[in-house]
Amino acid sequence: MCQLYIENPLYDYSAASFGKSDEIINLGLERGRLIYPLLKHLSDSLDALYGKPATIRKPLPRADSVLISSYEVRGLYRTDEHFFTKMMDFQTGRYYDVARLARRVRNVFGTRYYQRIQYGIEQQPDGSSRIVFDVKENAPTQAKLGLHYNSFSSISLIANLTTRNMFMPASRSLVTLALSENFRARGEHLQQFGARNRLAVLGALQFETFGFKTYQKFRADGLQRQYFFRGDARVQFSNNQRFALGAGWRFDWVKYKPSILSQFDLKGDNRIHTALLYWHYNTLDASVLSKKGLKIKAEAGYVFRQKPLLTYLENGEPVSDPDSLGINYNNYPHCTLHLEWYKPLGSRTTLVLLQQTGLNFNYKQNILNDFAVGGLTPQFRNQITFAGLQEATFYSPSVAALQAGLRFKASNNLYITALTNGMVHNFVSHRAGLPAPDFVSGHALTLTYNTPIGPIRVSAMYSDQSKKVSTYINLGLAF
Repeated sequence: MCQLYIENPLYDYSAASFGKSDEIINLGLERGRLIYPLLKHLSDSLDALYGKPATIRKPLPRADSVLISSYEVRGLYRTDEHFFTKMMDFQTGRYYDVARLARRVRNVFGTRYYQRIQYGIEQQPDGSSRIVFDVKENAPTQAKLGLHYNSFSSISLIANLTTRNMFMPASRSLVTLALSENFRARGEHLQQFGARNRLAVLGALQFETFGFKTYQKFRADGLQRQYFFRGDARVQFSNNQRFALGAGWRFDWVKYKPSILSQFDLKGDNRIHTALLYWHYNTLDASVLSKKGLKIKAEAGYVFRQKPLLTYLENGEPVSDPDSLGINYNNYPHCTLHLEWYKPLGSRTTLVLLQQTGLNFNYKQNILNDFAVGGLTPQFRNQITFAGLQEATFYSPSVAALQAGLRFKASNNLYITALTNGMVHNFVSHRAGLPAPDFVSGHALTLTYNTPIGPIRVSAMYSDQSKKVSTYINLGLAF
């Protein structure tokens, strides 16, 4: 046996205290450097006699993670454990940390089958852990009522009925009505299947009617009512609650009926078929007044088999030679992009960015499938929202708009938002004679008060082209 003991005769160990911790540590490091050669010689001698010891490497689990060996889900009545763990992508025998568990719980909570999900971890004798989920399920059928008012669409009572698993497991069916002078109705069925229910088939029907003001060089000069019906069928893949990739077919029927004639009007209807691909991505932290995150909706489609039954009116009289307008209803491709981004700049300030693009290629129509510019709230087909202009102030075959703003939280529920935006348009499938310059800009200052029934927004808008100040009001959540 070999013992090694070195003492510093100049150091008073009896006077050592926590107040001299740095001095003690430095002394230990100094002593270690002095005896290292001796220890190294001793180690080499032992290795020469007995050989080097085998090195056993055992990887450590990630910091703050636990090995889950078993689980229990309490409170299930209408759904089962298989559905819960499948949507959560949860498996035993794996290490989970707090962040990973939170993401998985958000995934299953996003299915809206559950009103509350809580979990706790219990230590097991073998060092692993058992996780216990305590859930409260939503009722399989829910009815909701809401009130919405908008400067454009007027006041409406919104009623919704949603039921889950009525026809098959992992399904959702809903009907939504907006009862007002601008009636709207929508029905949808979603059926999920496959591993973790990543695949889904969706079918939807929608009908609505809106009264539109018509404008000529930014001035209202008429009134028109639009009737719209849509039916679509889609197949989509979704890896989680954040993104979806899909393909489908859409049928649109659009009818125009002038109420107050303007200089140029459209009367009649058209039937439109569209084959489409789409991609949706959403990381917003809230559906209303988001503070951070990104939301993307992108679509590429091909329009075909149009069946127009239309009459073009000029000053109330049918155009004698419609071919002179240069309009035809050939097939054409189109694409759209809607991007929202929110970035917190401090505890009370949020940067807001909105980018919208709509492009029709090889397109030679007038108004019918154009993009309608104006308004602060998206509400109808082919709309491009734009601060400074009212809904459908003008139409264009191609649009690219960028909006930037700062939102300041003045109190718990009161927000002030300053917006400015610019737009270039009519650069793809260019059409002569549009009543708006190729570049348009506008601004808005919005006061928002968040209430239990939805935000109340009051805005003052200004357009650099119309030179007019206008107001815009929206109460509650849109259809």
